[in-house]
Amino acid sequence: MEKEKKVIIALYGDPNTGKTTTLHKLALELLESIAMEEDLQVVFSYNQKKIAISTGGDDKGIFEEDTHLYDGTDRKPHTFATPKRISEILGFINREDIKKKISTLHELSPQLQKPDTVAMALRKLSREFLKLIEEKEDIQIAFRYKEKKIVISTAGDSESEVQASTNLFGMLDADILVAATRKIGGTDTCLSLRNYGEAIKSEKIELEAIWISKYGSKSLNEAQAKKLHAFIDLLIDNWDSEPKK
Repeated sequence: MEKEKKVIIALYGDPNTGKTTTLHKLALELLESIAMEEDLQVVFSYNQKKIAISTGGDDKGIFEEDTHLYDGTDRKPHTFATPKRISEILGFINREDIKKKISTLHELSPQLQKPDTVAMALRKLSREFLKLIEEKEDIQIAFRYKEKKIVISTAGDSESEVQASTNLFGMLDADILVAATRKIGGTDTCLSLRNYGEAIKSEKIELEAIWISKYGSKSLNEAQAKKLHAFIDLLIDNWDSEPKK
């Protein structure tokens, strides 16, 4: 029986070394490479408000269930939006401070209220927000790139953050997880990610775990993001090159 391949890429390093910024830059680079028609799920903070958007809908409640992991924490979404649930996001973007930051809101707001344009408007809005938010802010994003479902989670300094990343990865049945974690070895976050990887290995799943050090100074974040992008391209291009056991 041919195994289903999955890959976890862990960017590890000390706190405040630029892991979040590097993965944020990576997410934006990959988003620039995919068609606007591709759906995405994203959780991010803006003006101290947590926002969750699923542009393809959430009929099975998968994405909303994942956001419940943040209940009782400062990461619980204040606003949740899907093509069938847009009242919260409409109320949020109608604030004057948001209108000043996003010049396309005069176009997006009416599009969000029409069934045939709401999904595209949510995709555009998600990208606009991701460009606006500070790179040090954590994001969790899932999208399809080169026919592979990728989850990128920039938060990894606590076990609950690692759990949120792996939970979404599993719920969406994604192919590649790119996550941040503390130093490789005995840290709780590292062990949590390792334990998850070991747990999902089975007769049906072949898991490859790749650990990459967050090297150098913060000035090298963009360079490392580009190298990660190139590495993911290479990984996908050679996805089926090795026979599965």
